Amino acid sequence: MGIEAVKALREKLRNDTALNDFWQSHYNKAAIHRIGYRQSPNANDYPIVSYVVTRAVVGDPSGERVTVSVVIGVNAAGITDDVYDGVQQADEAASLVVSAISIGRVDARTMWLGTAMIVSDTGMRHPFYESEVIVPLLWRG
Repeated sequence: MGIEAVKALREKLRNDTALNDFWQSHYNKAAIHRIGYRQSPNANDYPIVSYVVTRAVVGDPSGERVTVSVVIGVNAAGITDDVYDGVQQADEAASLVVSAISIGRVDARTMWLGTAMIVSDTGMRHPFYESEVIVPLLWRG
C-alpha cells in the first residue's frame, strides 16, 4: 500500500540534481537512499536518506493518504562560525528535499499535499546529525 508512494518519493529524491550536487560538494559521494530506518555508528553509512511510512489512511476514493518520514543523516564533525557543520548541513539537505517535491507531483500516481514538517535532532549524537522531513502524500493506485 504506502510502499508505492515511498518508492516514488525515493526515486524523485535520488534523481534530484540539486540534492545530488549537495552530497557531492560536502561528501564527495552520493547519499544512500534506503527504505526503512536504522541509526548507524559507522561514518561510512553517511550521508543517508531513509524513508519510513509513519501513517497511511486507506479507503478514501480519492486515494491513499500516506505520511512519509524522510530522515536525512549526515556525518560532520566540524564547526564553522559557532555552528556545528552537521546542524547546517542537515538543515540545508532538508530544505533541498522540500524544494525537490514542491513542484507538486512526485510521479504520475503520487502527489505531495503541499505542507511538510521539519524536525531536527540538533546533534544529539555528534558528529552524526539528522533532520526529518515529514511529508504527507496522496497516492492513487
